[in-house]
Parts: sequence; C-alpha cells; structure tokens
Amino acid sequence: MIVDIDCGNSRIKWRIAGVGTCGDCSWADFERAGVAALRLPVGPPERIRVASVAGATQRLALALTEAFGIEVERAQVLAGWDGLECGYHSPDRLGVDRWLAALAARRRWPNRPLVVVDAGTALTVDVLRADRFEGGFIGPGMHMMRASLFSGTAAVKVPELLDATPDAPARDTGAAVSGATYLMSIGLVGEVVARYAPDAEVVVTGGDGRRLAAALSGAHWVPHLVMDGLAVALP
Repeated sequence: MIVDIDCGNSRIKWRIAGVGTCGDCSWADFERAGVAALRLPVGPPERIRVASVAGATQRLALALTEAFGIEVERAQVLAGWDGLECGYHSPDRLGVDRWLAALAARRRWPNRPLVVVDAGTALTVDVLRADRFEGGFIGPGMHMMRASLFSGTAAVKVPELLDATPDAPARDTGAAVSGATYLMSIGLVGEVVARYAPDAEVVVTGGDGRRLAAALSGAHWVPHLVMDGLAVALP
C-alpha cells in the first residue's frame, strides 16, 4: 500500500495510490490528535509520498515515521524531470505543489500548451509549453479574499462564502462578497489564458476548483492533481 499525502496551507489530504480511497483533516486536527486525525486505513503502508508547502510538515513526517516505521519520501522541485524543464530562475523557490500539478497535467496532456490552475487557500495559475514550465501567478483564493475583507474592514463581515453563481449584481453584502471573489478568480484565469496561452488546455484542481472549472469554457477538472504528480515525481 502506497499512501500519497498533499500537505496544503490549511488541510492535509491523503489517498491510497491505485485504489482511490481518500480523506483529509485540518492542521488543527493533526496538532490535537496526531496521525490518528488522518483516519488512514488499517495496515502499515509500504511507502508514504508527501507533497508539502506547509511549515509544519516536518512534524507530520516524524509522526508518520514513528507510527509506521518507514521513512517518508518528500517530493522536491528539480531543474527538470520527466521531460519537463523548470523555467523558474531558482527552481527551489517554486512551490512543490505547483510543480507536481504541472508534472501530472503534462503527463495527461503531453505535447500540449497548458494552463494549470490550483484553486485552494491561494489561487495559482501556471503556464506550460510542451516541455517547459514557464512560470505563473499567485493570488489569494476565494476564502482568503473573504477573510481579508472580514479582518480588514469595519462593516464587511461575511462569515462564509455562498456557493451560488452570481447571475446579477448582488443586493446583500454576503452575495456581493461571494460574487466578487468568484468573478475575480475567474478573471485572473481568463486573463492569463488570453494574454499568454490562448491555445492552451486549462486544467483545474483545488478545493474551489470545481466551481471555477464549470465557469471556464472547455476546462478540465482534476480533483487530486497534486497527488497525481507524486506518482510522476516519486515513481
């Protein structure tokens, strides 16, 4: 059994490779309950592959090693892998989640220009040519935009975003904030495609990715693209 783990900014997600069984927990849950918070299936894994952008990952890796008696394999960004060149000036400064998503997308759509979108805590939009990761853009995700308004203004206090797609200008504050964060996210992706990759396949992942993919004509929704990339980076 191989366990793939994607350590994001707010949640820890896992999947049993080749089986599809998956789950997740918050970092707060992990801090309280340790490895038990992940609710992994019974039975020791043969391998654990980890993608991480979170600073607390070392504690998770140590806890997994202690629980299962095996070393955790951590993905890294390289100057090139699987035929894909990293165009970052310093590859080690590129987030490993973006690199893994790019590797997985390119494996699915080889020899095609791609725009890879990860709509999570942050919204990343990256451009790939056939054999090169060109770079991209990072902005706040929809929930981070809402949280910024909540904490940085006196009156715009919206506790949660609405899932509804705006079909007209909003007439209450909750709908106004929800609609704005949604349209701003779509706008960033659309502008990147129009300016830099008008002929690209658009591949979307992340917690808010399904909503964005539905709004982008021809976009492909791939729910676990980062974990798919672990199998490419750490075969």
